[in-house]
Amino acid sequence: MPEAFPVGIFPRSERLIRTWKAYERGEVDEEELNRVYIEHLHEVYRAMVYTGVSYTHDPQSNWHDIFRPFTKMPGIEAGPVTRWYENNTFYRMPIIKEPRFSPEVMDGYLGRQVEKFDLISLPGPYTMARLSRLETRADEVSKLIYKAVNYVLGKGYRKVFLHEPETVYRELDTRLIEKLYKPLKGLDIVIHTYFGDVSKICRALDTLGIEYTADLMETPLEKISGCGSRILGAVDGANTLLEDPDELVQRIRSVVGDEFTVINNVDLDFLPYSYALEKLRVLGRIRGGV
Repeated sequence: MPEAFPVGIFPRSERLIRTWKAYERGEVDEEELNRVYIEHLHEVYRAMVYTGVSYTHDPQSNWHDIFRPFTKMPGIEAGPVTRWYENNTFYRMPIIKEPRFSPEVMDGYLGRQVEKFDLISLPGPYTMARLSRLETRADEVSKLIYKAVNYVLGKGYRKVFLHEPETVYRELDTRLIEKLYKPLKGLDIVIHTYFGDVSKICRALDTLGIEYTADLMETPLEKISGCGSRILGAVDGANTLLEDPDELVQRIRSVVGDEFTVINNVDLDFLPYSYALEKLRVLGRIRGGV
């Protein structure tokens, strides 16, 4: 059976959403919010283990967006609320001045403080540099992400998925991405692309010598055979319609053979919590679980 597992930010449960809103209204204290959040982490971890996915992924459900922990670090500010591509979701634009990595800030956002999650997602340096207000050189972003990747790997995560939708959403600056990823080569990372057709930039990504993903909602499956990517976003993280695991595996296998991995194409945070759990079950069934 192929490997199959979730990637990216997982949605909050209804209970956690209610508690968070109550906290923002001043009706519950931070201790109660943390207690409910820890219970949420346990619940999501158990769901991932039960469904039989290949690896568990930190749900990162206290990350309001992929950049948020970094906007709390020295030399970076949280800027204006900005639309996240063509979606009804938003992020706080990082204003990057003299960025310095903070282990203390990072620790507050790691689910591995509670459960032994295998994977975690961080912003890719290319996307972060392009979507931020830069008041410094772009390679300072790469240095920041390098330190963050090394730190979380040191905390026990097996692999880090660096979110890089910008690489496929607009024309790729090949010189910039080569420069930004030069310090990151050799680390246990995957370049996670979505919101665009990766087959158009396969040649550029293949030359980096780093694993990368393909969003099959945007990339025609028949074009994947010409790419080095075999980590396929074949489970739609933005659609409540549930995939048929057997049919999906058979379709992919007919094009790329037996060696491939299935993930969700975009964060399951686009879905309500109950549907995200159903997508977990789809991934688990692809892996041969429940």
